[in-house]
Amino acid sequence: MFDLLEKTQENVLATKISGKLNQSDYNQMFPLVEETVAKYGKINLYVELENFEGWEDPKSLWDEFKLSFKHYTDLEKVAIVGEKKWEEFATKASDFVNPAKIKYFSPEQKEEAKNWISE
Repeated sequence: MFDLLEKTQENVLATKISGKLNQSDYNQMFPLVEETVAKYGKINLYVELENFEGWEDPKSLWDEFKLSFKHYTDLEKVAIVGEKKWEEFATKASDFVNPAKIKYFSPEQKEEAKNWISE
């Protein structure tokens, strides 16, 4: 499930993801990313993962890759707030292949993550 959170500033897209992502989630997410990039150029992404279980089906995972590749250079910073070791590992691995600054935070560090993404 994908939910929008309150923005900390205009060029920040803030989301909360829980359970499994599906096609409906990407149908909501794509236009928001497109709209925010069109308006601000470079954007920052704040993502809270809560009880995240991955992707419902291979098409959902493919949509994740398509969105990431299309906006590969449009992201300036990405803050991931997660609760699982594999989420931290995936975030750190992404930092090596993505030009955006990507940083992982624990749930106790939410405020730090929000401050970092807004700097």
